[in-house]
Amino acid sequence: ALTTIDLPDTLTSIQGSAFYGTGVTRITIPASVEHIGIHAFKGSAIEEIVFLGDFPVDMNPYAFASVTITAYYTADNETWTPDKLQDYRGNVTWIPM
Repeated sequence: ALTTIDLPDTLTSIQGSAFYGTGVTRITIPASVEHIGIHAFKGSAIEEIVFLGDFPVDMNPYAFASVTITAYYTADNETWTPDKLQDYRGNVTWIPM
């Protein structure tokens, strides 16, 4: 029944398949997250992701495989460069906030 989640500010890594098969539709990624693993959101109900900090240092190329999401990121943050705003094997709409 859980559909929204705010991860703790101490979290540094989201492992592969972490949200696979969950009903979570909205998640806030804290600034502390540096790693997002393979298929982290594949097979989930995810619709929205809000990134609060820098672009993760290690984003797996398949992190958003097979999902359609809207991803929000901090517009004035230099780490969010055009080459990083890609689909990660899903259908991602990137929106600056």
